[in-house]
Amino acid sequence: EMYAAHFHCEGEGVPLPLFSSNISCKARITSESYFKHRFSLLTQQWLRKNTYYEVTCHCILLELLTLLNIEITHNEDPSVNNLVLQIKEYITNHYRQKITLADLAAVVERTPNYISTAFHNATGQTISEYTKQIKLSAARDLLTKSTMSIGEISDYLGFCEQSYFNKVFKKATGVSPSAYIREKKLDPSIGAIELTPKDRSL
Repeated sequence: EMYAAHFHCEGEGVPLPLFSSNISCKARITSESYFKHRFSLLTQQWLRKNTYYEVTCHCILLELLTLLNIEITHNEDPSVNNLVLQIKEYITNHYRQKITLADLAAVVERTPNYISTAFHNATGQTISEYTKQIKLSAARDLLTKSTMSIGEISDYLGFCEQSYFNKVFKKATGVSPSAYIREKKLDPSIGAIELTPKDRSL
């Protein structure tokens, strides 16, 4: 997948080395899912053009560029980076299940306190926040690209109750799941896929 943002800088208010260099750069993003989520939000805000959308988009883009600059300049410990990748991979493959810190610690053969601290230092997120982010990313796709009801999606993603799913989704996106579906239906570029009860894989 490719995501592109075209922008220009004015003034000298942002002291990022990225802006002062005319050389193209490349970075391996360690928090890829977070980048994807933020870029998706950036796109939504730009298309909706709600109140203060330009300020919101500016802030999100600046955040992404700052994180990118950190990725380029920060020399991470390879062992910690590998640990974080293992944790992310496990969460990505098991996010529909209840994942405990003890489960993750057993998978990577470290103590719960160690992996919790290492993950937060490397990504800026807690493991719980990252897991919730992955669930919500899947929820957005299912709400717009499947024929599942909101209740079915809530159960599928492992939320204890639909009311809790609605609360978490609205807190993260600013809108309820039903409102999110209505907004997306206004976008003709979004298609639907059929997920059968036997195979509702993402």
